[in-house]
Amino acid sequence: MIGVGFAFLAALCFGTASAAIAKGSKVKRGDNGALLSIVLTCLLSGVLWLVIGPSYEQGLCTEGLWLGIAIFVVGGVLATVIGRTMMFKSVALAGAINASLFRRLIPLFAALIAFAVLGETIAGLAIAGMVITVASLMIVLFDRSPQAVASGEFKLRQPVGDLGPISSAYSSLRLGQMLGTTSAASYGASYVVRKMAMRHLPDPALGAFVGAVTGLVWHLAAALFNKRYRQTFRGLFRDTGRWQFIAAASMSLGQTSQFFALQNAGVAVVAVIGSLEVFIGAYLAAYVLRTEAKPNMRIIIASIVATIGVALVAISS
Repeated sequence: MIGVGFAFLAALCFGTASAAIAKGSKVKRGDNGALLSIVLTCLLSGVLWLVIGPSYEQGLCTEGLWLGIAIFVVGGVLATVIGRTMMFKSVALAGAINASLFRRLIPLFAALIAFAVLGETIAGLAIAGMVITVASLMIVLFDRSPQAVASGEFKLRQPVGDLGPISSAYSSLRLGQMLGTTSAASYGASYVVRKMAMRHLPDPALGAFVGAVTGLVWHLAAALFNKRYRQTFRGLFRDTGRWQFIAAASMSLGQTSQFFALQNAGVAVVAVIGSLEVFIGAYLAAYVLRTEAKPNMRIIIASIVATIGVALVAISS
C-alpha cells in the first residue's frame, strides 16, 4: 500500500501542476516553469538522498550501481527528452486539446510494455480496475476530440506541398496525432525502464536525481544551439511568477513521489493511479482556480468511473 500512497500523491501533484500551468499561462512567463521543475527536482531528490541515505544494501556491487544509474539515464531521456519534446511538437501541429488526449494513453502503453518486458502479472481484480479506468479515459477522449477538430483547434503553421488548405490541415493533424502517440508510448516506456533500474539500484531518491540531471543536461546542450533555450536559462527566476513556481514545485514533488511509487508497486498500478491527474487537474482548474469551464456530465461520469477503477486497483495491491 506504500506504493499506492505515493502513486496517489504523484497524481495529486501532477494534477495540481496542470491546473497551475493553465492559471499561469494567462500571464505566461518564459517556459511556464518547465525548466524550474527540473531544477527543483534535482534539489529535492538530492536533499532526500543525502538525508535518508542509500536505500540499497552496502554489498551492492559497483557494476550494479553504474548499470542502475545508466538505466535511470535512459528513463530520463524517454520521459524528459523524447516524451516531452514530442508532446510539444504534437501541440504545435494538432492543437492543445487534441494533443492532451494522448497523455491518457500512457497507462495503457505502460501496462502493455511492463507485461512484455518485465513479465508483470496482474491480479483479476486489478485487471478489472484497469479496464474500468481506461474506459473512463476513453469516455473523455471521445468527448473532447470532436470539439478539437470542429473548433479549428489545430492550425497549420505552413502549407504542405500543393495539397490545399483542407488536405494540408488534415495532414498536420495526423502528424500531430502520430507524435502524440509516440510521446505517450515514450512516457509509458519510461515507467518500465525506471522499474528495471530499481532492480539494480533500488534507490528512488537517487533515481529521481539522475533523471532530473539528465533533463538538465539536455537543456544545457540544447541551449548551445537554440536561442529559446538560452533565454529560458537567463529568465529562470526572472520569469517565474507565483503560479509558475507552484506548477514547478508540484511537478517536482510528483516526479519524486513517482519513483518511490515504482519502488513499491507494479508499473501498471502506478500508471493507472497516475491517470487520475487528468480529473484532478480538471476539477482544480474549474472549481478552485476557475481557469476552465465546469466539467460536463460526461466528464463527471468518467471521473466517477475512474475512481471506482482505481479503487479496485488499490484494493488488490
